[in-house]
Amino acid sequence: MGISTTKHGDLLKNQVPVRVYFSWDERKPSFFEIDTVAHCGTCAQGHYCRSLTATNVSSGWTEPRSLLNSAHRWVKEAVQDIKNTLPFPLLGIDSDNGGEFINTQLINWCHEHQVTFTRAGPTAKTITVSLSRKTAAGFAKRSAAAASTLRRNRPRWPKFTASPTR
Repeated sequence: MGISTTKHGDLLKNQVPVRVYFSWDERKPSFFEIDTVAHCGTCAQGHYCRSLTATNVSSGWTEPRSLLNSAHRWVKEAVQDIKNTLPFPLLGIDSDNGGEFINTQLINWCHEHQVTFTRAGPTAKTITVSLSRKTAAGFAKRSAAAASTLRRNRPRWPKFTASPTR
């Protein structure tokens, strides 16, 4: 399954409120749970793929993005790209307590774009693990489907037989 690579962003946690309930507005398709997954197997050393997935709270709609790493810049740009490509407005995001989310770049971006930003409480580990598993499974399914489509649609080159030259 893999290992957890989440490093808590303790310094700015007081700037991002803990979500303790769903209000009726958050049941609209504009509020997302966001999480990252490190596709590293059992070893987090070296280079490996990371993904960020935003999952719509009400419908289950997902928006996956690949990340170079968990740098604040890439996470903010992925969230911004998701906001720009949604067919409806992005009004709120909820994350775990990882430093890739709890940072000044994402907090400031949310304030500038009027996106409500909340985080999980300290006891929400099981919810976060469940979302991480769904995120990883969904990303793997989409990656396998994309690879299958690429194989199916790749150009077919004519077969040439080499004739001996004399």
